[in-house]
Amino acid sequence: MAEATSDLKQTKPELFANWTTPVAIPFGEPDIMRDDLTPSILDQAKSNGWNAAYYNFGKAEGDGSDYFNPALVQREDGYWLLVRRSEPHPQGFTFGQNQIWAFMLDKEGKVPKMGIKLKWPVNDPQQHFEDPRGFYHPRLNQTLVGACTFLWHPDRSWTGAHQAFGAFDENWECKQMTYPRIGGNPGQMEKIPDPRNYEKNWVWFLSDDD
Repeated sequence: MAEATSDLKQTKPELFANWTTPVAIPFGEPDIMRDDLTPSILDQAKSNGWNAAYYNFGKAEGDGSDYFNPALVQREDGYWLLVRRSEPHPQGFTFGQNQIWAFMLDKEGKVPKMGIKLKWPVNDPQQHFEDPRGFYHPRLNQTLVGACTFLWHPDRSWTGAHQAFGAFDENWECKQMTYPRIGGNPGQMEKIPDPRNYEKNWVWFLSDDD
């Protein structure tokens, strides 16, 4: 995720499985066994002559949360790391609670200095947000962020994966949010009956100011 420096942790942190889906996935290839021989990201980087290390999130670590699937955004005030934070679920569900945080990076873009939890204008505080992708819009002076979002229900059913799109000001306050009607996205938070209509990992970009 970042070039190695003396300020970054060089050892692999303990991993938690609190993002694991609690239901069977009806489509897709079988899972790769845990004892396969795929090298770690650090080993792959080293074999190619690259430097790699884990980010150190300081006081934001050590509570059972994990940080992964990030994106970088360059704004007027510097570089920011948008990252999925998987937190222990408030009701003890093993798949955790996912939120998006924005971390300001140092001048080299390598070390998180401070973090802000992105607050999306939704009714249910347990709505999940994960896998952020964003960019800065200079004319609007806003950071536009796309994310996968969904709801788990107490009976372990869920809405399926939607895409949300939010506009955040310089203080990371959400000024507008929508569920774009593209692909299988239904335009609102509701159950998507067909898993083939789940939407993940959209990438947004600026083209001629649009």
